Amino acid sequence: MYSLLIIDDQKYIINGIKKFIDWDECEINLAGTAINGVEGLEKIKSLRPDIVITDISMPKMTGLDMIKEVKNLDIKTKFILLT
Repeated sequence: MYSLLIIDDQKYIINGIKKFIDWDECEINLAGTAINGVEGLEKIKSLRPDIVITDISMPKMTGLDMIKEVKNLDIKTKFILLT
């Protein structure tokens, strides 16, 4: 089973992604959520999810800057970007 982290500064987006996809059917465990890039980066470091769905434009740290930081840490996470 894969693990997934959702990062977006709009809670209704996070809730929509969580609600409208049957993650169990996809064999994906929802590991957690974050509301900005800084919190997302910390959760990626601790949870090491297989997949991250993230917004590009967020306060404190953009999704693109967060991805650069993750790549520098050599964490093998796949990213799906939302705009």
